[in-house]
Amino acid sequence: MLIQNRAGLLSINAHKLSSAVELEVPRFSKRAVERAGKVLRGQITAVDAAALDAFEVAHNWRNAHVLPMRRLRAELSHRANRTNPASITAGRLKRMRSIRRKLHRLPYTLYQMQDIAGCRAIVPTIGDLRHVVASYEAGSKHERIGDDDYLAAPKRGGYRSHHQVFRFLGLGEEEAFRHQLVEVQVRTQLQHAWATAVEAVGLVRGEELKSGEGDADWLRFFALMSGEFAAEERAAMVPGVPEQPAHRREEVRELDARLNAVASLSSYRHLIQETERFASGPGSIFIIQYRPGQHEVAIRGFDSFATGSRRYEQEERTQGSGTDTVLVEVDRAADLRSAYPNYYLDVGMFLERVRDCIAGRPRPEASVVPSPALPRARWAPIDMSWWRNRPKR
Repeated sequence: MLIQNRAGLLSINAHKLSSAVELEVPRFSKRAVERAGKVLRGQITAVDAAALDAFEVAHNWRNAHVLPMRRLRAELSHRANRTNPASITAGRLKRMRSIRRKLHRLPYTLYQMQDIAGCRAIVPTIGDLRHVVASYEAGSKHERIGDDDYLAAPKRGGYRSHHQVFRFLGLGEEEAFRHQLVEVQVRTQLQHAWATAVEAVGLVRGEELKSGEGDADWLRFFALMSGEFAAEERAAMVPGVPEQPAHRREEVRELDARLNAVASLSSYRHLIQETERFASGPGSIFIIQYRPGQHEVAIRGFDSFATGSRRYEQEERTQGSGTDTVLVEVDRAADLRSAYPNYYLDVGMFLERVRDCIAGRPRPEASVVPSPALPRARWAPIDMSWWRNRPKR
């Protein structure tokens, strides 16, 4: 049964989720969401009524992406694990600080933003990635409205992955969420190691390296290393990066000497204090908080997204300068470090590749052997017994 209370929460039979949960639904019109985005795009110098209203609308709009995100992640997990059981998937809601930064940088509205909710699959090989992406060609329960292949056309800074955007198509009691968009990313472990290192260095330096902002030498260093990984995976080269391995590696050596990059990356694993003692709470929903001043990672677990979302908002309002907080969902607590190693400053895999590059040690090219043919069925049958057996109002 679906019941909406004054706070805009739905008690909903969340099919394929762990149990019936409370989920926030959109409470404001498209125009109100767009107006809130305009306020958040600008400089907020005082916490006045207009700012408070804008944040209330924006938080509601973001929280209303929870159910669509979880549905899309379940579908992604099915595809990724069917391809390779060693795959890991995770979901997250975008930080309000990142939402505001993106609104300021790009021309679209808060209502049009496509990655407020995101799911990610990390698969072992490039062949696995291509198989997972190809599986969506057989159809999805949701409407695909965007496709960005950053393997065929890497970003100039070196980012490589495959992105798709889906419009959630909810039926029955889930129809309230039909305007929500979810970004689905698929990346290899090698691509994940690169992206993790970019974010980890950005966290320590207090720079948005992943957005192309910060020290020019570090940005060039990461672009070159992405070129190394692209060559290993036999994929398109990063724009502006030498095709010839010798030229690429010589430039990496020069930048390492200038940045002391290997030593810096090596020191990161000793910066973070033991995180397990900060973990508390049940469930597969977690807030991860990186505290730069203390070089700590604090983790808190929640048994519902509603509870986690409320704490997420509270942390965003009160956290200190530089503190980085994100609300995520994984299948197991043990997957947190693999899915979000940047918060642990875990750059081990990336560092190993940098050392190989500097030493000129050749690496075998990544396997691109095609995965087994996809089954003929477009999708597994959907269990609708929860709908047929729902309590009558």
